[in-house]
Amino acid sequence: MKTLYICRHAKTNNYSADGLDHSRALTSGGIQNALDLGKLLGKRLSQTNKSIELIVSSDAQRAMHTAQLIKSVLPITTTLELSSQLYAAVPDDIINYIQQLSQASIMIVAHNPCLEELAWMLTGQTQHLRPCHCLCLELEMDSWLELSKKPTFASKILLSSLLDD
Repeated sequence: MKTLYICRHAKTNNYSADGLDHSRALTSGGIQNALDLGKLLGKRLSQTNKSIELIVSSDAQRAMHTAQLIKSVLPITTTLELSSQLYAAVPDDIINYIQQLSQASIMIVAHNPCLEELAWMLTGQTQHLRPCHCLCLELEMDSWLELSKKPTFASKILLSSLLDD
């Protein structure tokens, strides 16, 4: 069994100081939402005796900061990797990236529309991932190499610490 957390970055400012999309920062509300999501994930992990072995984040400022905040409040030790491949990715890019991993439980922190398209490919159902939403998929497979574009999940849970934007 493999577990995949698909997490959209938290709420961001519309513009960055340097004018680049890549360096857009989280809003104060986005920072709080990321911390709250990390606490919610931590509670769920503790209750189910599970972990997130690896968090892989886009190297865009907003995704990286979201991943760092989530990791900072998790009650487990986890590794955080940054990947420029996840910034302007399409679902096939993410699937190919994941297939190279060995950990049983991973979180991807990246961007829409790619993440919603990835979730649809893996579940066969439309998934609306608002800022700081996290979709947890329990996948019936022994290796990430088995991950494909066909729906394969055993169960899914949408986690959000947000009541309303």
